[in-house]
Amino acid sequence: MKNRMKIELECKSNVPISDAVRHDLQTLSKMELRRKYKKEATSHRGMKDRCRKSQRTGSDRNLLAPEWEDFAGFLRDMGAAPSAEHSLDRIDCSDPVYGPGKVRWATKEEQTRNRSTTVLVTYRGEEMPLSDYADRLGVAYKTAYSAIITRNTRPDEYARRILSAKISTTTSIADFPAPFNPDRFVRDYKEWRRSSVEFPDRRAQAHIEAYYLYRAIKRIKLFENAAVESGLYECASEEELAAHSMFADYERVKIARQMMRAASCALAEKMPRWRAGNTEQKSVFALISWLTAPRNPA
Repeated sequence: MKNRMKIELECKSNVPISDAVRHDLQTLSKMELRRKYKKEATSHRGMKDRCRKSQRTGSDRNLLAPEWEDFAGFLRDMGAAPSAEHSLDRIDCSDPVYGPGKVRWATKEEQTRNRSTTVLVTYRGEEMPLSDYADRLGVAYKTAYSAIITRNTRPDEYARRILSAKISTTTSIADFPAPFNPDRFVRDYKEWRRSSVEFPDRRAQAHIEAYYLYRAIKRIKLFENAAVESGLYECASEEELAAHSMFADYERVKIARQMMRAASCALAEKMPRWRAGNTEQKSVFALISWLTAPRNPA
């Protein structure tokens, strides 16, 4: 006959226990419980090993609650792990004891936030580890640490500086940031002017601002299509928008839109026929078509 256990089902922690786990605690043997709840049993075994290791290294405290010596008692209080990504985490890192109310199931991200050595920052209203903040900005951890901790720069302000710096280095045209590689953009402009503008008098009017407007409009069109497909404009809050994978492109395009007007005004000073501030796609494409009209149209 299988060894059945009579389990006291009063949970001593605040973790909600499913009816399925309660039923299994009443009906399954010790071996059957460990077979069914392999992940939880592995976590329980690892927890006991850590406690024994602490005692072997000189700790005079019993770091494991007596009721958790048995796997059934542990499962009764902790329940099943919510997912494969969850593992045991002490709620208070300064308290080495494992027992009811002192341990939780947590993901790696949640455990990182809970470490006593983790540096937390608040960016756009969201608290996050400094490492996550650095990854989001695309900078090294040491760089972000130096700015936020050493120089005491506010995370939102530092992020604004980083984004502005990245945008400003995307073009060699002063005051005209655009999402283009600066060297390649200038090379493309020169090549376009040399090979696509055939009439000498029109080549003299093929200013870099006109090419900038043309390229910016094409790039923004691509962005708009991708933004719609990715659900960027369906974000319900600034926090949700900031967490979107296309947020960096959204910020760059927003500034590029603003600077397109400046480019248009600069172009109007060089081309009297161009209306200052005009950034309409139809007008820009008409100008480019005029500039690139072939000498001998078919």
